Amino acid sequence: MATQNAINLKASGLASYDGAGTFAGRTIQQPAAGITVANGDGVSGDPTLALADDLAAVEGLSGSGVITRTGTSAWAANSIADRAVVVGDTGNTVQGIGPLADGELLIGATGGAPAAAALTAGTAVDITNGTNSITIDFDVTEAADIPTSFTTDSGTATPAANSLAISGGTNIATSGTGAAVTIDFDGTLPVASGGTGATTLTGVLTGNGTSAVTASAVTEHSVLLGGASNAVSEVALGLGDLLIGANSAAPNDLTSWMQAGNNCWFWNLSFTHSAGTLTLAGADGTALSSTNPGFVAMASNATAGRIVLHTITANDTLTVSDMTGSLFGTTDAVAWGNAMPLYVGFMADASDANLEPIICRLPHLKTSPATSTDIGDPSAATADEEWSVFAWNDITEANYTSKQVGIIGSLRATKAVTTNAWTLTALDALDGAGKWNDSRAFTMVTGNNGAASGKYWADNGGTAPSFSGANEVYYWISKDGRCQYAWRFNTSSAASGTGAGILEPPYRHYDSSAINLTIFGVGQMRDSSSSVERTIMYYANSTGISLYVPTLVASGVFPNNNFDTGDNFRGSIILPLLDKE
Repeated sequence: MATQNAINLKASGLASYDGAGTFAGRTIQQPAAGITVANGDGVSGDPTLALADDLAAVEGLSGSGVITRTGTSAWAANSIADRAVVVGDTGNTVQGIGPLADGELLIGATGGAPAAAALTAGTAVDITNGTNSITIDFDVTEAADIPTSFTTDSGTATPAANSLAISGGTNIATSGTGAAVTIDFDGTLPVASGGTGATTLTGVLTGNGTSAVTASAVTEHSVLLGGASNAVSEVALGLGDLLIGANSAAPNDLTSWMQAGNNCWFWNLSFTHSAGTLTLAGADGTALSSTNPGFVAMASNATAGRIVLHTITANDTLTVSDMTGSLFGTTDAVAWGNAMPLYVGFMADASDANLEPIICRLPHLKTSPATSTDIGDPSAATADEEWSVFAWNDITEANYTSKQVGIIGSLRATKAVTTNAWTLTALDALDGAGKWNDSRAFTMVTGNNGAASGKYWADNGGTAPSFSGANEVYYWISKDGRCQYAWRFNTSSAASGTGAGILEPPYRHYDSSAINLTIFGVGQMRDSSSSVERTIMYYANSTGISLYVPTLVASGVFPNNNFDTGDNFRGSIILPLLDKE
């Protein structure tokens, strides 16, 4: 049957038997690309297969290397050297670059082929090429713009192995983390390093050279004063207070209130005495100095109408025994055993220089005596008049005649009998700077100012009356120089003489010309002969105080011989004391 089918096969081409007795004619077909077929059915000859297109191109390559398709059915063999780097080339070809030497890199070029090249060493940069490695070093020894040494305040630092250590100095600390170096202050920065030398500061700061800055706490509304060595102090000014300066001296820190004296103003002054020495000091007892001065403002001697501010920068003292022999208007060689007021003040010379502390007896004295012999000092016991002044220190008296006087306060003293030696009474609340003893009742003494010995009255050509009862004789001195004199005499004894009975006052230097040459007072008299209480008048003139009783005496002037045994007298009078001779 198979044979019969083959006999009966009528199709052209290659016979194909399927094993089941069937033959079919077959033709070798050509693919779409890569192979061509000739005589596929074998009729005209043997079928022939040939490579075509890309396969034919590849087959036709004669070289070796990296094969690349360069176009349609076009291929090229690109020769690549051993260990070369393959890079794309024009026309879809490749080329080999290399092999690369030690340290070479493939370096591109815009629009051009890359090339093998080594890094180029530059200034301060060293290149070391090795197998599969490149070493780049920074060489500061070759860098013109990079310092190879660092000059410091003390010495020179040179980097070692390209490393420079940063260390902190005094009160400076350094720390590093990552790529950052931090420099901080450490502890208290001294003044020499631009700091303050202090850990905390509150108040006004003052420098002290290389020592730590000083902080002075200040109070609200206070005034600051600069002192020596840059010290700062503060002054709290109360209502009405003033801060007073004087030329190059420090301003007064007003440890005392500004005070009005007589014919002056004064600040920061006081006086005390102990063991026979009178001391002028600051208001609170602190020694006077350039940083704690006292001040006296008084009328100028050099220019009328001007005020001069005197600065006192040191304590002054008076040895009270130096006053021995000066009388101050009292009777020579007669004791003044009860305390009398004396006054402390100042005077300056004609040029308003050489300020001198003084003692005087008049609270309102405005001018020093016109006669130099009425001015006393430790070497000249000549302050004998009520208007006299006594300088604490030896002076040329003629330089101080008729000069402005300022009084700042009062004290008390007694005088011994024969030597005319003075003793200061212990100070109390009414004594001192700014105190005038004007509310104190002073007890009059006997035998002074023309009074008979042991009596308050003058003999006046006869015998002065005496009184056996409890007598009271007082006087008060006001700051403006008014002396109120008051008395009560009980139980008189008989007196003699036709001269007027004269009661001697504590001061004789009063202005009797103020009212028709007389000054009047009033009082009472109890006449023992008639037991009549009479209102009487007293008048004062340059001789003393006399009784004026016209109801008993035709002339009105009551003479000594009219004092009867048992008469009583009371009265008072105000004497305006003169403030100059």
